[in-house]
Amino acid sequence: MLSDDFVGVYSTGIWNKSQHCKQLEAGPVVAKYELQNPIIQSRPDGSVMLIYSATYTPLKNGEIEAERKMYVSSLWENRGGRWLNVFSQDTPQSG
Repeated sequence: MLSDDFVGVYSTGIWNKSQHCKQLEAGPVVAKYELQNPIIQSRPDGSVMLIYSATYTPLKNGEIEAERKMYVSSLWENRGGRWLNVFSQDTPQSG
């Protein structure tokens, strides 16, 4: 559901769609997740901003790592009747 012009801002850098999808080539990178406190903001141009906190358990090389938390904001646009994610930013929660 990523647009071709997708941009993601992460602690590891700024990624395009291809870079974002490449992380999944060897399989899943998350064992489980839960989204909390979602906020949906409609924008004047018709796009929608989705904001939430997430608790997730990462997988690295097939091994389950310690649970982590982050805040996520993503911008969605309706293009030709399909909702596409055009931007996302993840911010690790501290403490």
